[in-house]
Amino acid sequence: PPPLALAEKVIVKPVVPNEVTAGPSAKTPKPSTFARSFTIAALQQYTNSFSQENLLGGGMLGSVYRAELPDGKLLAVKKLEKRVASQQKDDEFIELVENIDRIQHVNVVRLMGYCAEHGQKLLIYEYCSNGSLQDALHSDDEFKKLLSWNTRIRMALGAARALESGVISYIIQMLEHDEELCYEIESG
Repeated sequence: PPPLALAEKVIVKPVVPNEVTAGPSAKTPKPSTFARSFTIAALQQYTNSFSQENLLGGGMLGSVYRAELPDGKLLAVKKLEKRVASQQKDDEFIELVENIDRIQHVNVVRLMGYCAEHGQKLLIYEYCSNGSLQDALHSDDEFKKLLSWNTRIRMALGAARALESGVISYIIQMLEHDEELCYEIESG
């Protein structure tokens, strides 16, 4: 390295979050989460404007669409019904995002992102190619027929362990009426 006297002087400008310097903002607050913020325009592009061909299913809270990112990665986008979204303030939605993001369990699908723009609220999850737990247990297709009694018991035990851990107990009421819980079937 060069001698200290010959070293180039570097000036570093401190980075200060906008919330501190700009004062109150009309924008949706940013959660303290690892979940990525998506724009509604990007989600429209990734879901082909929330087309029927990308509709995966729905529950009481909203519809779920398949989204394909430019890099080919697939996500599941839950678009909350307008009546649900309008009843929830932005800060309440951000709190929900933070709570869901804290859930880290092998039997619970991971939250990847969120969107809160133009009165719409969306949750973005990792994509589960095998469908939902509801699909596996109650559909009339070939996949259901392949589930042995032991596999079904393992799935039930996995779900029970997730609940027992207390990790998701604070959002059970929200999930009780929803069909988008994904499952993983362990091999062996």
